[in-house]
Amino acid sequence: MKKIYLYILTFVAITTQSQNLTYILNKENTDIKFAQAKLSVWDILLSTSRMTFSGGVGGRFYMNGLYVSTNYEFHYLDNLAEASSTQNIRGYSIYNPTKSRNADITLGYFHQKETEGKVRVNLKSTSKVTHYTYVNAKYNKIMGVQLGYKSGFSHLTIPQGVNVTDYYLPSTGTIKTDAGMTTYMQYGWINIGPSFGKIVDVEADFSGLGVRKTQYFKRFYANVLIATKNKLEDVYYTEGYGSSNPLVHQYVLNGNVTMSKFGFNVGFETFKFSKVGFIYGLELGLMPGVKVASAGNGYVSFKWGILFGKQFGGN
Repeated sequence: MKKIYLYILTFVAITTQSQNLTYILNKENTDIKFAQAKLSVWDILLSTSRMTFSGGVGGRFYMNGLYVSTNYEFHYLDNLAEASSTQNIRGYSIYNPTKSRNADITLGYFHQKETEGKVRVNLKSTSKVTHYTYVNAKYNKIMGVQLGYKSGFSHLTIPQGVNVTDYYLPSTGTIKTDAGMTTYMQYGWINIGPSFGKIVDVEADFSGLGVRKTQYFKRFYANVLIATKNKLEDVYYTEGYGSSNPLVHQYVLNGNVTMSKFGFNVGFETFKFSKVGFIYGLELGLMPGVKVASAGNGYVSFKWGILFGKQFGGN
């Protein structure tokens, strides 16, 4: 065990206070393993073509550099992009409205490098001020690659100017739409890319304050997205919109609307090791989708959930 003298700096407004404090380092674990279940209730996807609130379940597992993540999402608020669209929407899926949903799995392998450096430890909180310090301790840096697959179907808003054919009048050839549409896209995406971060499990006993712990997993990642499936469902499309007797067509989108097969994302996730805790994440990128101006494939996703888990292993 290490007994070390240090100075604690507390910043309140523009004043600085210092306090001489000692601590004993009880643990600096670099052999961390964990298994966790996840419950999410309010993940947010912001995109002009797919804007949703979703919830779901999932899990995390990590052991000796092997990382496994699974998720299932159900989008309970699913037509926000349509509601906020400035375009006249005149085409709707031939199927009854339903909710988007998807599932994904990610496998990663990370090289673990034992590192010694400064680790932040929160000491106490008073009102809106958090008092913290840094201790010298061992932790693991991780760096590697992840490979994943995501599959599902999504409620999608498509702008005007895409090419379609009429299901009942194929002889008319390709038609370019002059208004927006909403439909469903069945999709499957492979994602692959690098990842790096750190795993910290440090426990110190401070004189006068007691035991304080810093235990968390943090990683940054980037992926190339490759579409293995992008299928658009047919839509009912009306002419003479607003009249008492509009003309309805069934437009075939799949095979006619040009689709992009590639995309990318970058993201961040972090969570603390606890029997019950929270996970937070942020992701942004460009999804595979309709390849036309103003398609709205760019997105930002905010994620958080509740974790139930078990940490094991240790030094």
